[in-house]
Amino acid sequence: MSVSTIAPRVGVHIDAAKLDFELARRGITSRRLAEVSGVHPVTISRARNGGALTERNLQRITRGLLLIPLLAGVELLLPERKIAEGSAAPAISKEVSRVRGTTSASE
Repeated sequence: MSVSTIAPRVGVHIDAAKLDFELARRGITSRRLAEVSGVHPVTISRARNGGALTERNLQRITRGLLLIPLLAGVELLLPERKIAEGSAAPAISKEVSRVRGTTSASE
C-alpha cells in the first residue's frame, strides 16, 4: 500500500486593483473593510499586495464589501475601468493613491 501526499492549499489571489477600486467606490479604508469583514487589517493589506487569502477570508471580505453601500455619485469621480487585460489596474491604483493622498516612488 502506497502513501500519497496531498499538496498544501495555496490560497486564493485576488486582483488588488479591483479591491482598491471597490474600496474607493465605497469611500472606505482597508481598515474599515477589515472591521466590517471580521478579518485582521493585515489580511486586507496582504491581499492588496499580492498575497494569498484563505477561502474563508475571501468569503468574509466579499460579504463585508456587500454590506457597505456604494457612495452615491462616486462613479462620476473615479476613472472608467477598461476591459482590456492589464490596462485598468495602473490607472485605478494611481487614482486611488491620489485620492488617498499617497504616491509611489515611481510617479
